[in-house]
This record gives sequence, structure tokens and C-alpha cells, in this order.
Amino acid sequence: NNPPGNGDSTTARLRFCLIGFGDSSYLQYNFVAKKLHRRLCLLGANSACPLALANDQDELGPDQAFLPFAETVSALLTDTFSVRCACIGSCLDAPLPPLYRVDAIAAEKSTDSTHTTAANQVVVVVGADGPRLPPPETGYQLARIVANKRVTAEDHFQDTRLITLSPAPTSAESPSPTLWPPFQPGDVLQVLPSNSQSAVSSLLSTLSHLDPETRLRVSQSDPNFPPPPDLPPAGPTLRWLLTNYFDISCVPRRSFFETLRRIAMGIGDEVATTTEEDSSRLDMEIERLGEFVRDVDELAAYCNRPRRTVAETLRDFPLSASRIRLSRLFDLLRPIQPRSFSIASLGQSGCSSLDLLVAVVRYKSKLMSEPRLGLCSNYLASAGPGSVVTVRLQRGTLRVPPVDVPLVLVGPGTGIAPFRGLVQQRHGVVNGQGDEAPGAGSAQTLVFFGCRHPEKDFYFQSDWLEWSRLWPDKFQLATAFSRPTSDSGQQTKCYVQDRIRELGADVAKLLLLGGGAVIVAGSSGAMRARFYQLCRLL
Repeated sequence: NNPPGNGDSTTARLRFCLIGFGDSSYLQYNFVAKKLHRRLCLLGANSACPLALANDQDELGPDQAFLPFAETVSALLTDTFSVRCACIGSCLDAPLPPLYRVDAIAAEKSTDSTHTTAANQVVVVVGADGPRLPPPETGYQLARIVANKRVTAEDHFQDTRLITLSPAPTSAESPSPTLWPPFQPGDVLQVLPSNSQSAVSSLLSTLSHLDPETRLRVSQSDPNFPPPPDLPPAGPTLRWLLTNYFDISCVPRRSFFETLRRIAMGIGDEVATTTEEDSSRLDMEIERLGEFVRDVDELAAYCNRPRRTVAETLRDFPLSASRIRLSRLFDLLRPIQPRSFSIASLGQSGCSSLDLLVAVVRYKSKLMSEPRLGLCSNYLASAGPGSVVTVRLQRGTLRVPPVDVPLVLVGPGTGIAPFRGLVQQRHGVVNGQGDEAPGAGSAQTLVFFGCRHPEKDFYFQSDWLEWSRLWPDKFQLATAFSRPTSDSGQQTKCYVQDRIRELGADVAKLLLLGGGAVIVAGSSGAMRARFYQLCRLL
């Protein structure tokens, strides 16, 4: 609380090092770290090294900034205080106890089953082999896929799905909820995916020394780390863990190679003896794993650039993988994290279904023979009607202005998804009153949408055209096609920023004269930056 420049004796003597962790896809990237660094300097403290900003979007993730920062801090402490720090690479051989205790148990096999109630409701009975379902207080629930429709042309490179889900009852006595809780435009549905059976089978072949069907008891070994709460009560099997819990399709981090190296060396564990030939090969694997821990360039070339997965990495180190014990799986592998999708439908009270617009991630890499697959998008794309998934409704970051505020909506590609429900809410139903004419009481909405082909990936085309006909004075759609056809009404290729420039007068009228607001959706940071630049020019 001291005035700037008047630091007391404490802050004047303070030398500090600071690193912030963030994601540059957000507008206020590492805002807290930047503000704290600036405040400490204003109070008279001295920064011993430049502010480090770790970014999830970097090629190596946060490690790209953290590793040089850790080395710098280690050198500073050594030079200033003659303190030797156990920094990167110097404590790799220290034994660490397993995070959890994992024991094999004898139990009857339990499988998922379904049965139909008198009301013809299909009830999902969650058993030891069913989907992963966190405790009720986390907000997760089971949902059933009602429809899974491809909305792009079959010959289009991008497979995009419109997926409709409804709540799945889990109890025959109380089959509710059968309705979704109310949600607003911009809210998201988080999905907990599972790994593909082909990926699981491949990894089980690598871990052939472990029984995939034995029930396991995961118990606490450290008082500070309770066991995961979302494991089956009857005990998971290794197959269940690799299918529903561990993320074996992600790109491994540096810590993965550090842990695998410890396992291969037998640090802290009893390991079986090996033949002289296998011992020589194992030493080579250990040496290679150590290179990935110490050299970020080697790690990037092996993992990050080709997007090599955990399962593929373990296949490349078979002798090291053969030393993995059940108790070390939780040290080595990370849990699957939920993926968020903007809801593409209107969440009225008593809504029995909702829609997701999902672009399936599948591409070929020059560095890998097998195509790279997005875990959750491929999981949803392969789930047919009747399949059960674990989901959670979450409040989104979108804050919708009142209906009397003009809106400019920019949604290229699948970024258009949340605007479908938003437009319905603004112009179809105003303030929840159904006795007003469609669009009454709402201000104008201008939507910019861009895609490649008007006949191949024009998402929700019939909805936009119908609403343009119903509300001509309230709703305007501006399309941009980068691969137009002769009969599309657009002669040359065009991008969203081009259409914004063409309609600059309309945009300026809505924003400057009408006091309107702008909402940009989608994952393209470059699109957002270009739009803001255009707005300043207008």
C-alpha cells in the first residue's frame, strides 16, 4: 500500500523473480502476473530477471517459458547466495512414492445394463464397466444421443456433426431428470470423452504384462491426496481406466518422460531382472528418455511437432513400458479432461433436448503414418443414437446485452453455433412473452458468417434464410464464401473481414449511433484481432 516510488526498507531491498501461467487465446492473457510485476516495481522492488510468461499455446506449452525461467532462478540463487538448487535434470534419480496404492481385488464382474420402464423410458444402470461419472455435486450427468447427423457434404474435407442430446435417466424409481435445466445463449456443454477401442487395444498390447480385466482397488497412500472420486465403486479394471479415465491420446509432456525414465530405471520400485541384450536396449531407452527431459528441442521434434500420443510413445519404448506397475499408472498418465462445446439451440424452460455443432478433428501429418485424431470430436462422431455420454452444463463467457441493444455477431465456421440460440431468443421470443409478434421489441441483429462452400458447409442455412424472411427489418445475414460457386451469388472468393469492410456503414450505424455491441465467437484469435482493427478504421 506504499505510494509508488516510495518503497520502504523492505521493498527497496526486495529482489524478486516472477512467472505467470496463462493462455494467450484469452484477451487478458497473464493479466495478474503483469499487474503484480508492475506493482512490485512501482513499490521500489527490483526484478532480478525479466518477467516470464508461460503460455499454454506455445509449442511446448508452459514448459517453454518455465524451463529457462527455472534455470535462471537457479543460477541467480547460486551466484547471489551460494545456494545450490535441485533444478532441471539434477533430481531425476530421487525416489518418489506412488501417488496412490493400487491392489488387485477379487470381485464379480459388473457390466452396464439398460431396461425399459412402464413409461417406455430407457434407464441406464451405471455399473463397474459403465461410463465415467463424477459425483453429483460436480454437476455431471448422463445424456443420451438422440441424433447424430453430418451437416457438411460427403465430399467436403471437414466432417461436421449436429448432435442432439437429451438427459438419460439413471434410476427406474426416479427416472428424472428428463429435462435440461434452463440455459442461456453462449452456455456450454462439457463432455467427458472416452478413448477409442483401437487405441486402448494397442496400448494393452504394449502393457501385456498387466491383466486388463482384474478389478482394482485404488486407495490413499498419501494423506494429502485422496483417491479419485469418479472411479467405479466395485473397482475399475485396467481396460476401464485406459478407456474412460486416462488420456492416452494426448501429447505427452516433459513430466511424462521424467516419470517413465524413473520407472525404467526402477527408482523406488522392485523390478525384474533382464537379459544382457534387453539390459543394453533398456539403457538406450533410458538415455533417450533423459534427452527428452533435458533438451526441449528434442522433445518438440519427437512429440509436439508430429503430435505423437501417449499410447504411441509407450509403443516406442517397449522395455520401459514393460516395467510399469499398476501403482505407477496414476503417476504417469493424466486424467481425461472435459471438452466444452457451445450449445447451438435455445434453452427454454422445460427443454428436453439440446444441439451441439461439432467439427471432427482428423488430419494427416507428414511426420506420422497414422492420422491425428481429436479425442472428443471423434468420440462424439462415432457415437450413434442411443449412446450414453457424460456431460455437464456450464455457464459460458458470453454476456448477452438486452434485446433493445443492437448486435453485430461475427461467427466464422462453427463459431456460429451459439448465435443460433441467441437469434431465436432475441427475435422469436421477447422477454418470455409469447403474445408479441416475432421480433417485436428487439433491436436489429447483423450476423457475419463465413465458410468455404455455400453448398457444403453453410451451417444452419435454412434457419438463417427463414429468419431473414420472417424478420427483414430486424435480422440481417452477411455471408462470405472463400470457395464460391457460380450460382451462389458471389463471383469471387470473400472472407468475413471483406464483408465487414463492405458493410462498414451499417456496422458503424449499429455500434456508434445505436449504441450496439459486438460478439465474436470462434477459436481464431487472428479473426478477432482483424475485426477489432476494422472496427477502429470504421
